[in-house]
Amino acid sequence: MDQYEESDNPGYANVFWSCKLSVQKLLNNKDCTFMEFTKAHHEAYERQISKNSESTKSIYLRTLYRVWNLAIADEIVTKEYHPKRHIKFKVYKRIRTKKRSIKSVYFQRILKLNYPEDSREYRSHLLLQFMYYARGINFNDMLKLKFDSLQNNGLVYKRSKNKRDYNFELHPKAMKIVNTFLTYPVQSDAGYVFPFIFQAHDTARKIHTRIKSALKDFNEDAKAIANVVGWEIQFTSNSLRHGFASHLNEANVGIRIIQEALGHETQLQTQTYLDDIDGSVVTEAINNALL
Repeated sequence: MDQYEESDNPGYANVFWSCKLSVQKLLNNKDCTFMEFTKAHHEAYERQISKNSESTKSIYLRTLYRVWNLAIADEIVTKEYHPKRHIKFKVYKRIRTKKRSIKSVYFQRILKLNYPEDSREYRSHLLLQFMYYARGINFNDMLKLKFDSLQNNGLVYKRSKNKRDYNFELHPKAMKIVNTFLTYPVQSDAGYVFPFIFQAHDTARKIHTRIKSALKDFNEDAKAIANVVGWEIQFTSNSLRHGFASHLNEANVGIRIIQEALGHETQLQTQTYLDDIDGSVVTEAINNALL
């Protein structure tokens, strides 16, 4: 946790903090050495986290395994004590996520909505458009964009999650949103395009906390905005990235291009997004093919 804090990565520090709390709960806040962890302990831990979703269980266990791997590397414990010998859940299996995309017809209705310019919904409406037209950019990365990230009508930045460099020309509608924020009543005093991070947020932890708070507000607004057009399925910042990918796929854009647009290393990662295609699209394709 300390190492991630020192490297300005509070998000990953939080992941290990959550895992630590879960292990403390298992042990009733008592200490325990690695070699004192028995098969019963590991099985009890798996039962303890069993009510979580598969993706959450995977995060807990991958984090726990990471700690164990570090302990083995430091010769604190031998590999015979590794949790994977006793835990049945397959940590690294491909997990099929719940549908997160929004049907394109509903998203088009969202784009046509209008809100008072002094409202929070107006700001969130602009942000969701930018995320969608900026190739499904992550909310965290969007708020960290500075004006020097905008170059020749394009966007140059490093993604927080995978540290990969991105450099692409922005869609005209994304540039229109940027220009709107140039004259927005509130401006960042720290050089950020979107007015959420200020000079007062002078540490990685403060920036992380600010973005987390902004994301909560945005997701509340996104849900309300989607409900206005009749879309009652979950609609969050993640839905925009999935929607961007799925709508391209439905328009017969090749998976290789979608992969590049999303910045994925492999087509398998991209396919996870495309598995999200609405069932009615699949049904229509089958019915048209099998006359």
